[in-house]
Formats: sequence, structure tokens, C-alpha cells
Amino acid sequence: MGVRSVLVVDDDEELVVSIRAALERDGIDVRSARNAVQALALVQSSRPDVVLVDLMMPVAGGWDFIQRLRSGAGPSDLPIVLISAMHTLADEAKRLGVTRFLQKPFSLDALVGAVRDAADEGHAPLRRNAS
Repeated sequence: MGVRSVLVVDDDEELVVSIRAALERDGIDVRSARNAVQALALVQSSRPDVVLVDLMMPVAGGWDFIQRLRSGAGPSDLPIVLISAMHTLADEAKRLGVTRFLQKPFSLDALVGAVRDAADEGHAPLRRNAS
């Protein structure tokens, strides 16, 4: 199937710009949201192939987004790549149905690979990607 579109949910504008450039260079359409509220609205209006989501954001963070999504506020089978500086999240991420976990800082090549893997495998069990 491959990946055609990604939603990046992160309030770090510099990181979003870097991620957007890497994914668009790979032919992927990128939309972004600065918090969970914006992200849920975007997911409901147009389903992306993969969502990249950070945990720590103002208004509503990544856990809130994932919990709402998995409980029916959007497509519950949507592949999610969690990006975070916190490395102790694997168990909680797996419980919430996160497809991939990237620990910050990560390389853009690792990010593109994680997005492609998540899209290809869909809502599969969590696998940690090397940074």
C-alpha cells in the first residue's frame, strides 16, 4: 500500500519543518497540528495513512490524542508513530495501540523508515525503531 499522507502532531515548529521536508522529499503529503484538539479535527475530516505524535504539547497532549482516537473519536486502527524524549514509555504506548516509538533525538532517515513501516503494517504491535 505505501504511505501517501502523514499528520504530524507536535508544537515544536522547527521539528515539524524538518519532518515535513524529509517526508515531502520522499513524496509524502504532510499536514500538521499543534495539539490533540487540532489533530482530532484533521483526522476526522481526512484520514492520513500515519500519524506522528509527540507527547508534551499545550492544550491537549499526545496521550490525550491517542486515548481519544483509540476510544472512537477517530479511526481506531490508524497507525501511530509516537515521538518523545521519554524512553520509558514502551509499555503504555503498547497498551494504547501505538505502532512505532521513536525516541528524540532521532534521525530523519529513521523517522521516514518508521512512517513507511507503520503504514505498511497498519495497526500492528509496537516496535521500537532505532534512532
